[in-house]
Amino acid sequence: MSFKLTYIGHAGWVVNKDNFKAIFDPWFNPYGTFLNSWHQFPDNSSLFSDDIFSELDFLYISHAHKDHCDEWTLKKINKKTKILIPKFRDKVLLNTLKKIGFTNIIELSEDDSIEIKGIKINLIIEDGFNDRDSAIILDYGKGKIINLNDCHPSFEKIKKYSKNVDLLLMQCSSAIWWPCVYDYPIEKMIKKCKIKKRNVLNRAVEYGKHIKPKHIVPNAGPPLFLHEKFNFWDETRKMDFNPFPLHDEINNYLNQNNLSSLFVIPGSVIEINDHQITNNTNIKKRDKIYNNFYDTFLQMREKKKQQGLLLSSFVPEQDLTNLIEKFSSLIIDIKKNSKVFIHKISFPFLVTFKDHSKWIIDFKLNTADCFQEYTNQKYKYCFVFDPEIVNYLINQPSIDFDEYFLSMRFECSRQDDVFNEFLFTMFKNLDLKRFKLSERIFISDNMVKKEIEDTFETKVNGKNKKIQKYCPHKFVNLEKCGIIEGNTLTCPLHNWKFDLETGKCLTSDEYFLSIEEV
Repeated sequence: MSFKLTYIGHAGWVVNKDNFKAIFDPWFNPYGTFLNSWHQFPDNSSLFSDDIFSELDFLYISHAHKDHCDEWTLKKINKKTKILIPKFRDKVLLNTLKKIGFTNIIELSEDDSIEIKGIKINLIIEDGFNDRDSAIILDYGKGKIINLNDCHPSFEKIKKYSKNVDLLLMQCSSAIWWPCVYDYPIEKMIKKCKIKKRNVLNRAVEYGKHIKPKHIVPNAGPPLFLHEKFNFWDETRKMDFNPFPLHDEINNYLNQNNLSSLFVIPGSVIEINDHQITNNTNIKKRDKIYNNFYDTFLQMREKKKQQGLLLSSFVPEQDLTNLIEKFSSLIIDIKKNSKVFIHKISFPFLVTFKDHSKWIIDFKLNTADCFQEYTNQKYKYCFVFDPEIVNYLINQPSIDFDEYFLSMRFECSRQDDVFNEFLFTMFKNLDLKRFKLSERIFISDNMVKKEIEDTFETKVNGKNKKIQKYCPHKFVNLEKCGIIEGNTLTCPLHNWKFDLETGKCLTSDEYFLSIEEV
C-alpha cells in the first residue's frame, strides 16, 4: 500500500501506510491561539473528530508554540498515546504534555533514531537560547518525507537527510510581529513588509535547492487575524507588500524558481506509490477559497462571531492592583542574576502600560534604580503593553511573553531601527529559572562557536578578504551559502546582513563578523 498524507490544516498531518499511522502538530482550537489572535486558515474545523486520533502509532509535537502544541486538541486525545517530542534543554514542552496527562512521552535527541513498523524516524532540533523548534524525517527505505514545519536548521545540518526526498513539508509564510507592530509611517511599513515577504519566500527556495525534494508542500500558516484591530493585515493579503504570503502566492513563487510545489487545503490527500506522487485536492474548493480570499475571511469572521468564538482577548478581566510591583520584581531579579544579557541590553527602554503608567528600565544603573517611573528620560526602545494581558501572563506558571509578541496585541518603536535579540529574549524568559537556562545555553553555544571559528578567503570589490566562516547568529556556513553583493554579505537562513568593510551586522546591533584584508 502507498503512503497517504492527509492535510488537516496549518501544520497538521495524518500519515498512513499499511497499519502505520502518525499525526503531526494537530491544531483545532475553535478560539484560535495566541490570545485569540491567530485563526486557522483555511478553516479546518470540519475535519475534527475523535476517529482521527484512533489507533495512533505516535503523535509528533514539533515545539511548544500553541499553534503546534494545542492544549485544546491534546486534551481530547487518549493520554496513553505515544508522543514523540524533541529533547530540548528547556522543558516547557515536556512539562506541558505531562500536565495534560500524557504518560508515554519519548524525547528524542538528534543522535537518536527509532523505528516503528519499518519506518525510521529522526529529528532535527534547533535548541538555541531564544528559540526551540524541530523537524521530523520519515525514512521508508525507498524514499523520505521531511517535515520542517517552522524549523529553520542550517543547510549543513539537513544535508545528510537530503537524498531521495519525496516530499518536503515546510512553512513558507511568516510567524513574526515585525514589522507589523512598529510605528513606521505607511511608506516605510510597506518597504519593510516587502523585504520581509521576499526574505520568507527566498528562504523557502533556498531550502528547496539544498534538499532537492520531488515536491515541496507549503503548510504551517499563514493564520488569519480576524479581529478588526488586524483588518489591514487581512484585507491586504493579496498585495505585494503584505508580509504574510498566502499559499497560492508561495506555490507560484516556488514554481517560478523551478521547484515543484503541491498546493493543498485542509482535507487534501497526497499519495506516494513507488515515488509516483499524486495530489488529490479539490481544485474547485481550493480556487473558491483563494480566488475570493476577501469574501472567505469575512465569512470566517462572521461565523466565529455568531458562534461566540471571536473574543476581543482570551484574557479574563484582571485585578491590576499589584501589577507594577510584580513586573518590576521580575525585572530586578533578572538584573541581579544576569551574567550576559544585561550587558547586551546596554540602553534604556520604555515600557508603557496602556492607559496606566510609563516606566524606564536601564540596566546600566544600580539594581535598585534600574526600574524607574518615566520622567522624560531618553530611551532606545519603547513597548506599549496591555496591562491586563501582562498581568495575566505574569500569573501563569510559566511566563510566556512569546505568546504576547506573536499575538501582535502590542506596539513597539525603536530609535535606531536595529533589532536587539537579547531584549526580546529577556521578555520571553521573564521567569527567572527559564532566564538563567537561556543564558547558560547562550554561553554554552558560544563556547562551541569559538571552537569552530574558521575563515575563508574571497574577493570583495577586487580586494582579498579573510572572512569568518560561520554566521555569528546561527552558525551557517557562509563560505558555502553566503551571498555577497557589493560590500554586503547576506546569510540566507534569516537574511541577516553584514558590512564587509567593518564586519558590523546591519540587522542586529549585537553581532559582528570578523573580517581581515589579506
